[in-house]
Amino acid sequence: MLIRFGQKVENEFREELFLTVRADNHVTRLKNETRALRLKLRFELLPESPGTRRDIYIFSGKCESGDPRRWSWRRSSSTERDSEGRKQQEPKNLAKGRFCISRLQGMISSEASDSPSFVVRITQQGLDGLKKSIEPVVSNTFQRFRVDDVYDASVLGQGLTISNLRVQSFTQAKPIDIRLVRSDAAQVVIDAPDVDLSVAVDARVGLLLYQYTTFFMQLRKFRLTVGVHLKPGRPPQLLSAAVSTCQVTIEAMDVDVGQLKLQNMLFVAALPFLKPIIKKLTRETFCSTLMRSTAKPSKYIGTYDPMLHVRRTSGDYQQLVERLTAIINGIEFKFALMHKPTVVGVDQYAYLETLVSVDITSEAHPPPPFAVDPLASSSSSSSTLSIPCNYNKMINVAVNQYVVNTLFYYVHENGGLKLKVSVNESKSLRDLLRLRCDDDLSCIGLLLPDSVTAGHEANDGELLLNFMRPPRISVDKTGIRVHLDDAAIDYRFQGQNNSLLSFTISAKGTLNLQMYDRTMVGKLTITDVHLSPRNDMDIGDFGADLIGDVLKMIVQDEINSILQLGIPIPEIDVASFSGFVLRTVQNAMVYDFNLDLHNSKLKTLIKEFFIH
Repeated sequence: MLIRFGQKVENEFREELFLTVRADNHVTRLKNETRALRLKLRFELLPESPGTRRDIYIFSGKCESGDPRRWSWRRSSSTERDSEGRKQQEPKNLAKGRFCISRLQGMISSEASDSPSFVVRITQQGLDGLKKSIEPVVSNTFQRFRVDDVYDASVLGQGLTISNLRVQSFTQAKPIDIRLVRSDAAQVVIDAPDVDLSVAVDARVGLLLYQYTTFFMQLRKFRLTVGVHLKPGRPPQLLSAAVSTCQVTIEAMDVDVGQLKLQNMLFVAALPFLKPIIKKLTRETFCSTLMRSTAKPSKYIGTYDPMLHVRRTSGDYQQLVERLTAIINGIEFKFALMHKPTVVGVDQYAYLETLVSVDITSEAHPPPPFAVDPLASSSSSSSTLSIPCNYNKMINVAVNQYVVNTLFYYVHENGGLKLKVSVNESKSLRDLLRLRCDDDLSCIGLLLPDSVTAGHEANDGELLLNFMRPPRISVDKTGIRVHLDDAAIDYRFQGQNNSLLSFTISAKGTLNLQMYDRTMVGKLTITDVHLSPRNDMDIGDFGADLIGDVLKMIVQDEINSILQLGIPIPEIDVASFSGFVLRTVQNAMVYDFNLDLHNSKLKTLIKEFFIH
C-alpha cells in the first residue's frame, strides 16, 4: 500500500508547513514554524493494483502545548470510492489511516524545526578591521546630511522658524568607534566622539522682512552616539536595521554673523536668546532624522537562484556547466531570519550572531524527506549556539549539513546520479571495461565465463551506475564523511540491455571542501566499498576486488567532476572574501574568513539603510 500526502496543508495561523511521506509508509518530515497549530491533512490510501477502490481521508489535528509532539487528531471526513468513482459505505482502511496519523504524530520534532540552516557571526575584531573602510563612508554621509523640515519655536514672544539645515564641512579629531553591546535596545553602537561641524541654517524671527536669514554655525566638540537595532522584518526575509537610540552633545557653538547684512542686525541682537534653542533643535534634528529614516526595513535577503551563478561560467568548464545546469535546474534557496541578531560575549571577545533558516525548493520535486539537523544550543532557553567562535577572523559562517544533503537530494531527483561509463567515454577505465584484455592486464571480461562472452569477442562492455538513494554527508568535529547507499551496478555488452553482472554497492568516504573565489569546491576520497551480488554469478574475491576498484574510480571521478566545478556562493556586493579557514563541528561545517570592503558599494548600502 502506497500512502501519498497532498502538498496542500492548511492552518489557522498561515504559518509555513511542509509534509513529506516516503513510499514505504514511513512519515519522515513535518516542519512547523509555530508552537500552536490547527492542521487539516488530506491523504489518500492508494491500492497497489489499479482498478480497485481507494480511500480518501481528512484528519484535523490540534497542538496548543509547548511540545509539538503532543497532537490530538480526529477524522473529520472520509470518502471511499471504487474504480468508477462510486462512493462505498464503509471505509475499511480507516485503521491504516489512523496508524499513519500516529506515525506522523511521533515524527514531529521541535528540535529539528527550530534549528538554523546557517549561523552567521560578525566578531568585534571584524568590526575593528572594518573601521578604516567605514570611517570615510560615515564621514561622507555626515557631509551630505541635510534636513529640509521646518521647525517652529518662540523667542521673546516672537515666532522662530528654522529650516533647511545642512552640513557644510566635517572635521574628525578622533576615530569613529563601532562596538557590539549586549542590550535589548541595540546590538551595535556607532560613536563619533569628537567632530567639528560647520552647519548652515535658514531662520526667521517673527515676520522680519518676511524673509529667512541664512547663517552659519560652528559646532565644536560635536558628539553623535547612535545605537542600531537589528531584527527580522515582516516578512522575515526583510532585515530591519533601525537607529533605536540617539544622543547628541555639543560642547560649544559659534555663530558666524560676519556675512549678515545691516538689515539683519535685529536677528544678530536676538542671537544670545536663539543659541540654546538652535542647539536643542540641532540635536533633535540629527536624532529624529536618523531614527525616522530607518523606521522601515530596507534590505531584502530573501531568495537565491544558483543557476544565475552557474550561467556566468564558461570556457573550459562549459561542458560541466551544461550538465550542472540540468541537474540543479529549478532549485531555489529562500532565506529568512529566525530571531533578531544576538550579541554574545564582551569587548574583544564579542560577536553578533544571526540564525538563518533556508527553505530549498525545486519546481519539479517535493521537499526532501528529512528535516534540518539540530545544532547545539548554549542552553535550553538561549537562541545562541555553543559553536566555538574564531575571533581572529571577521566572519564565521556555519553551514548545516542539511543544506548539502538537500542539494544531493535534488541532484538525485533530477537524474544527475545515473551514470553510464563505456570505453569510449573514459580513457582511464578503458582497459578495465573491456571483455578481452592482454595477459598482463586485468579487465572485467575475465570474470565472465567463455559461454557468456562467446560470439561477442568484438564487443566492449559498459557499466551503468544508478544511485537508488541520494548521497549524504555526516559532519562532526573529526571531519566530513560521505555515505553512498544502495547504488545499482550493471555490466553489460555495449549497446545492449541484458546485464551480465549486477551488484548493489554501498560506499563510505571523506570529503574535503575549500573555498576559491566565491565558490565552494570539494574532493571526494572513497575509503570503503561493499558489494552485494544481484544475480547468481559468483565472481570470487578477485572479481569483487576488481569490480570494487573500478566502481571506486568511477564514483570518485563522477562526483568530483561536479564538486570541482563548485557550488557558487551568493555574491556580496559590498565586499570580497579572503583568508578562508574550514573547520567542522557536530552537524555543521564552519567557514571563517575576512572581508575586504568595496567603499563605493558600501556607501550605497548605508544610503539604503539610513538615507531614504
